[in-house]
Amino acid sequence: MIVVVILGVVVAIMIPIFSYSEKQIKDDVLVVEMRAVQQAFIDYYNDNMPDQDGLREFAKYGLAALCVRNLGGPPPVDFTAGGVTRWPYDPANQLGWRGPYLMHEGMVKVSVREAGQRSLGATAPLIEIPVVLDPNGGYYRVLLADGDQGKLSLIYTGTGNLTHDPNADLLDTATSSTNGFGWIEAQHDDIAVRLTPFRSMDFQ
Repeated sequence: MIVVVILGVVVAIMIPIFSYSEKQIKDDVLVVEMRAVQQAFIDYYNDNMPDQDGLREFAKYGLAALCVRNLGGPPPVDFTAGGVTRWPYDPANQLGWRGPYLMHEGMVKVSVREAGQRSLGATAPLIEIPVVLDPNGGYYRVLLADGDQGKLSLIYTGTGNLTHDPNADLLDTATSSTNGFGWIEAQHDDIAVRLTPFRSMDFQ
C-alpha cells in the first residue's frame, strides 16, 4: 500500500514536468522557425530591394512569395521594382523572384479581400497560396501595420489549433492592432515578430 501511494505521488509530480517539457520543446521550435523565416525574408529583401508595392505583396499573400521560384533568365516582361528587374510574383503559377527562400508545407485557400491571409470560406473570393506551418498546425501570417510605413510583422496564431487544420482561422491580431509606434502588437495568444526593419533584439 505504501509503495502504491509513493508511486502515485511520483506520477503526480512527474506529469506536470513532462507536460512542461513538451510545451518548452514547442516554444523552442517556434523561436527557431520564426528566426528562419525572418532570415529568409532578409535574404529576399537583399536580393530584390522591394519598394512599398513589393512589401504589400506580403500583406496580401503572406509568406507565399518566399516559397516560390522563378524559371531563370530575364523576366517575361519588363518588370522593375525597387530598381531591380525581376520576375513579378505570380501566385497562380507559383512563380516569383529568386526563390524559393523557404520550403512551403502545404496550400491553403485564403480571401483576397482580407488582411492576414484569412481562410474565410467559399463566400469570399479565394486564392490558393503556399504556406509555412507552425508547431501547432496553423500557418504563419504576415500583417502590414495600418499607416503603411513598410512595417511588416510575422504572426504566429497561437496554441488554439488543436485540430492541426491549416485551414483553421485563428488569427486574433488585426492590422489596426498597433502600439504607440505604429507596430503590430499581437493580441491574445498570437506572437508578432517584426520583419522590417531588421532588429537583432526581436528574439532576445
